[in-house]
Amino acid sequence: MRRKILIACLLSGSLFAKTTQAEESQPTTTNKTVATLNGTAITQQALDEYKQFRNKYASPENTTSDYALLEELISRELLVTDALKNGLDKTPAFTHQLEAMRKNLLVGLAMEQYLAEHPLDDTALRVDYEQKLSLSKDKLPQEFNVSHILVDNEAAAQTLIDALNAGKPFAELAKSSSKDTVTGEKGGELGWITPQQVTASFGDAMGKLDKGYFSQKPIQSEFGWHIIKINDKRPLNIPAFDSVKEKVRQLMQAEQKQTYLDALKTNNQIEILIPDTEKTTTK
Repeated sequence: MRRKILIACLLSGSLFAKTTQAEESQPTTTNKTVATLNGTAITQQALDEYKQFRNKYASPENTTSDYALLEELISRELLVTDALKNGLDKTPAFTHQLEAMRKNLLVGLAMEQYLAEHPLDDTALRVDYEQKLSLSKDKLPQEFNVSHILVDNEAAAQTLIDALNAGKPFAELAKSSSKDTVTGEKGGELGWITPQQVTASFGDAMGKLDKGYFSQKPIQSEFGWHIIKINDKRPLNIPAFDSVKEKVRQLMQAEQKQTYLDALKTNNQIEILIPDTEKTTTK
């Protein structure tokens, strides 16, 4: 929303701005007239400015031709002109919305200025990356090399578990008993998967098993009853710093913004007179 507001504020008075005398004395391609509206020239510069601000806040895949942008710009100006003709700029609704836009723009500019005054170099980004990585090593997501046997009911699954405990090979039972015939032909092998790729009960059971062990209780899912064996496990690949540097910057800047806002709250007297309904619990 702030980005849309920023576009509106920045473009509202610049589309048909007149050139200065110095600019008129030095003709450039930016002063080339690309369209006219009721006799008023729309220059290449006006179109370039519109394109620049529009593309800044549009998705990369949302590309638009210059011709389409020019039509868009003309349509916008026609609406603005008609709104002014009808006195909409003097209505209470316009005044209220303009004030909201002004405040939102100031919020954005304040944040941008704070970030500009507290720049992040590569050293700071790397330190933050390595610190967060060291704190989360024990919580890094894992992937598992898994085999399973799938049957229709709990009793059949328990019978297979008893057979496994008696020394029967897992792959042999998977081939003879699993109703998942695709993996059954491979001894039950599912390959490398993450808990997020399977049902919750299956993924939860995977996380509780050590390498080389199979589940001692049948695991139910919407597909039936499973016996799961963990052939191997490993942490997911950790991305190199250079490949995630800009993401680290975004996260650090978000933390900077919160620090800035927290300091403002600390240094000002704030009294909230309504209850926090989200924290209110019902008995």
